[in-house]
This record gives sequence, structure tokens and C-alpha cells, in this order.
Amino acid sequence: MQLTLSSLFTALALALSLAGSAFGDSYGDSCHNQRISRGVLHAECLDRDDGRVQTQLDLNNCVAFQSGRLGCDGHGGFADDCDVNTCLLVGGTTMNCICEQRYPAVVNLGRCIQNDNGQLGC
Repeated sequence: MQLTLSSLFTALALALSLAGSAFGDSYGDSCHNQRISRGVLHAECLDRDDGRVQTQLDLNNCVAFQSGRLGCDGHGGFADDCDVNTCLLVGGTTMNCICEQRYPAVVNLGRCIQNDNGQLGC
């Protein structure tokens, strides 16, 4: 009986993790054709019906630059210290920018951005 319950819980956890990809989880698995232009993330994201939605998000609302690092922050403001024209995606959801006129800074947007039914959000 324990093996059956354990298998059931494992299967349920797997199903929930797969089903949740377009409903508020990190956008990296459910959004494609991602690019950054002038600090705005553009992507094609899946909604709950597996439809493809063109969406965008101003990263200045979600990412901050503090103490020499980029990080997730609901108040944002990274554009005050970083040149948004230098920001680009490298390796999937990793954003690299030049900040304070000369220093490279990196943040994993997968920790900051979610896909909520086809719409990007902080």
C-alpha cells in the first residue's frame, strides 16, 4: 500500500509541475522567441489553451541594480544605473547588461519573470 501511495504522490507532483508551466511559473519553459530590446523583454508565450501569445514586459519594473548586482525586485529601476541598449539574453533566461558605464552585470530572469496565461509578469 505504501508503494502505491508513494507512486500516486510522485505522479501527482509530476503532473502538477508540468501543468503549471503556463500558469505563473518561470517563463523560460513556456515562452519562446525571447529577445530584449531597450530593456523590454519580448516573447511568444503559451496560454492555458496552448495558444501562442505575443507579449512584452518592461524589465525596469522587475529588475534592480543594487550593490553592483542585478537582481529581482518588484520596484525595479535597473535602467537608472545600466545601459538598457547593452542588455541581451545569453544562455536562455540569463540577461547580461553593462552597468555604471563599464561593469558587466548578470541576472537570471527565470527567477524574476513568470508566464501568467500568456502574459509576462514580475
